[in-house]
Amino acid sequence: MTTTGNTTPTLLSYGFRPLFLLMGAYALIGPVLWMLAWTGQWPAASVTMNPWWHGHDMLMGLAAAAIGGFLLTAVANWTATRPVQGSALVWLCLFWISGRLLPLNDWPALVADGAYWTLLWGLIALPILRTGNRRNYKVLALVAALAATDFAVHLSALFSMDWLRQAVWLQLWLVILLINLVGGRIIPAFTGNWLRKQSERPLSTEELPAAFSRLDLIGGVALAVFAAGVVTQQPAWWTVPAGALSGLLQLIRLYRWKTWKTLTDPLVWMLHLSWAWIPVGTLLWTLAELGMLPVSAAVHALGIGAVAGMILSVASRAALGHTGRALLSHPLLTGAILLLSLAALSRTLASIDGGAVWLWVSLLCWVLAFGGWLARFAPILAGRLEDG
Repeated sequence: MTTTGNTTPTLLSYGFRPLFLLMGAYALIGPVLWMLAWTGQWPAASVTMNPWWHGHDMLMGLAAAAIGGFLLTAVANWTATRPVQGSALVWLCLFWISGRLLPLNDWPALVADGAYWTLLWGLIALPILRTGNRRNYKVLALVAALAATDFAVHLSALFSMDWLRQAVWLQLWLVILLINLVGGRIIPAFTGNWLRKQSERPLSTEELPAAFSRLDLIGGVALAVFAAGVVTQQPAWWTVPAGALSGLLQLIRLYRWKTWKTLTDPLVWMLHLSWAWIPVGTLLWTLAELGMLPVSAAVHALGIGAVAGMILSVASRAALGHTGRALLSHPLLTGAILLLSLAALSRTLASIDGGAVWLWVSLLCWVLAFGGWLARFAPILAGRLEDG
């Protein structure tokens, strides 16, 4: 294993390196195991796999590793402090791995997952609180909420409680709200930077992505209200208007971010494409509240299209930028993002149509997407900086 100048192994020099690698590897394993168990081709798995294991582990496994890698990297930038390195990352990864190897309804799994979230919160809270970075206190609150819902899922599985579904849905919506918060910052910022570089003259305010405004705030509040309504299973008379309003305003936000101007750069438009699944999934869930669609269609549109899509888009950009490489896409990365959107579409159709063929198409697209992404980024994540 190569080392940095301060003798820290390269793989442990930044939080995104080991956690993004674990995320990518687990993305190839977890869904395949679940599909084999769900279709009865791996009968022994049904003994240890709770029916909600799949949803929980895609959020508290795959997404949790990606969130950890991103936040450890971003917080160092936000606070201008030294990134977390070495033994702290080793312990964080060991806790995460332990949680994935243990059955959902075992106490050791609760302890392992709890230790992961507790350590992660502490590692990002310390620099945020020390530097008085009040703007990101909300990030600490969201991470604490994710930890609490993970605890709730484990308890529900341990004691066969009847709120397991709501706990997993809450985890999904918390991740979506985190994407909405962070994506609402970085997508217009990255898009504006790219547009400026492409232009031979200074651009006017109207030619750049719109700054955060009351419309963005209302859209975010409506999304949170809708999430609260569907998780607590409140009457549709107020959840449906909140979902419709949120979906519409989020689409308007994309328009205000000048999405159509980014089509020549995959590294930019993939952020827009992945984020677009938030309004799509929200509107599908709104239709499900009206009894017009199965809610599973919306769950997978959000989970695959928005969550997995944004994970790969942001993880790729972070990996390139923080290893000294040019911010350029690659055919394997561009293909991975397109395949993930196809996987989201196929899985949504499987929920609506009920055909098993769509399930296998979705799984194939998912595996090809993450397989291609790992082929491209595993050497980058494990290797030296581009400048040595």
